[in-house]
Amino acid sequence: MRQDYWAKKAKLKGFRSRAVFKIMEIDQKVDLFKNVTSILDIGSSPGGWSEYASKTCPKKNIFAIDLLEMEPVDNVSFFKADIKNIDHIKAVNDKKGTFDLVISDLAPNITGIGAIDNESILELNMLTLEIAVNLSKLNQSFL
Repeated sequence: MRQDYWAKKAKLKGFRSRAVFKIMEIDQKVDLFKNVTSILDIGSSPGGWSEYASKTCPKKNIFAIDLLEMEPVDNVSFFKADIKNIDHIKAVNDKKGTFDLVISDLAPNITGIGAIDNESILELNMLTLEIAVNLSKLNQSFL
């Protein structure tokens, strides 16, 4: 499979995924990480967003959750878990109400059947929003 422009650029710049450019662009426009002390990355693997958050906020608490393994990222506590069972992750729940920023680039496995894929995407987005509301500080950011 041929790499696209963004995948090549990520590799050349030493990033683990092309997704880093999405969060980088958003951060440059809205200063996403300003005044942030605690971050939750839902659906983190392969870790591009966690990696960017760690480099942008090196002394902050960053937690990452995904069903898939993720190579370690400096200053990121990673939990291999299903977000449907997030209540079972004590370290994350101990931080309930303290996250300044919840980020997610989560996507389901695609079947190619539009109705099924759309439903899966909607379900994951609603679950991620619910988690963000339950775990973040009042009036904080969710991306």
